[in-house]
Amino acid sequence: MTEKSPADVLNELIIEKYPTATKFARTINEDSTDVMRWRYGRSMMSTRAVVSICRLHPKIKPYQLNPKWVPEDLTFKFGAKKK
Repeated sequence: MTEKSPADVLNELIIEKYPTATKFARTINEDSTDVMRWRYGRSMMSTRAVVSICRLHPKIKPYQLNPKWVPEDLTFKFGAKKK
């Protein structure tokens, strides 16, 4: 089984959860032209966008969205309280 590219992961997310790519872009507070570049693999996703997407969709791992800059073992814990 081959690993999905970041563009494949993003396309599946947009198709399953959002009516349009523009709505997705507004949800993560990014420009829709940037989202289209990411969808077609023309540029890598920004760190800010990776964090926004992982915050909204915890099942998606940061490495899946930007494997060039994000280590495979990195995970985010949102909402964890400090002791």
